[in-house]
Amino acid sequence: MVIFIIQNPHAINVSFLGVHVLLPQSMALLLAVLAGVLLTAGAGSARIAQLRRIMRRDQRKPPAG
Repeated sequence: MVIFIIQNPHAINVSFLGVHVLLPQSMALLLAVLAGVLLTAGAGSARIAQLRRIMRRDQRKPPAG
């Protein structure tokens, strides 16, 4: 991790949703990875919760027949 940060010290302009920030390239890449991880975890958690609700609902239904 330290080598990654040392090898990518060049400052870059990051513009997102009207916010303009000057960051080291390594920091911008790490923030992008972190944002991706959080979005993926959020979507995965929502899907798991949805499937659990469906399973609970189906367990309460009497069998058709």
